[in-house]
Amino acid sequence: MSEWLELHYDVFEHPKTKRMSKILKTPRAAVVGHLAALWTFSARYAISGDLTKLEDDEIEIAAGWEGKDGAFLQAALTVGYLDSDGESVRIHDWDDYAGKWANRRARNAERMRHARAGDVQGTCEERATHVQRTEGARAELVAEHVQRTGHARVQLEDRTREKIKNIPSTVPAEECFSWWETYGKVGSRADAYALYEYWRQQGASAEDLIAAAVNYRAWCISTNTSQKHGATFLAKNPNRWQEHVRPEYDLTDNGGNGNGKQDIGPPPRDPDPGYCWTKVTNPFTEELEWAQKRGERE
Repeated sequence: MSEWLELHYDVFEHPKTKRMSKILKTPRAAVVGHLAALWTFSARYAISGDLTKLEDDEIEIAAGWEGKDGAFLQAALTVGYLDSDGESVRIHDWDDYAGKWANRRARNAERMRHARAGDVQGTCEERATHVQRTEGARAELVAEHVQRTGHARVQLEDRTREKIKNIPSTVPAEECFSWWETYGKVGSRADAYALYEYWRQQGASAEDLIAAAVNYRAWCISTNTSQKHGATFLAKNPNRWQEHVRPEYDLTDNGGNGNGKQDIGPPPRDPDPGYCWTKVTNPFTEELEWAQKRGERE
């Protein structure tokens, strides 16, 4: 059941609203909106209408006020939408407007509590019966799943071995394995072999592919980055591996920046039209970072 609060039809023309609008130099409709936001917040989080536990800025945040700090709270106190005795802050006449709603909500909560308490016994008995009835069925499903997936796993391993066996002879198996071992044996070996064969047929040299594997693996270690699967690294689009043959980043101890820290790796993306990436030193952290500048790459 949805909850609601009364909003009197004359609130927009009420003298308090007009005065508050003049103080804040804000339209009356906006003032009513801020007040309504505060009222609904109180209905949920301060059901008694007492806002004493809230800081001044928290009250204004609840009202959705984004103007000058303290202005909304002071205006609401001045016109009388909020009451304060110097020690506490309350919404004016909250009990008169929200008291019925609060009492109704309390009664509903109590009714639901008793209903849930009455259902506990019956629910426990039904749950015990359900557990006993489903234990046997679950055991049968698990056994069937183990038998089915075990057979599927054997078939998958057979297909993988067949894919590796069927790699064209234009690339020696020793060369593929050398790259795979250099890369760190991450991911599917068969898929990586197939893409390695593809790039070799496209004219890529074994030296470049090995260099890319070495540089990328070292960069992942130095930056504590998870290494991609071999097939992902060698994917046809985008050509990730080519960025690491002669990388922009420096893997030396000093990182090329003179402060003893690792470098920042490759640029995050292609530069905007008419711009290129360049390394700059952040004046606050004294660390290198990528920035775009107008012109062609140096």
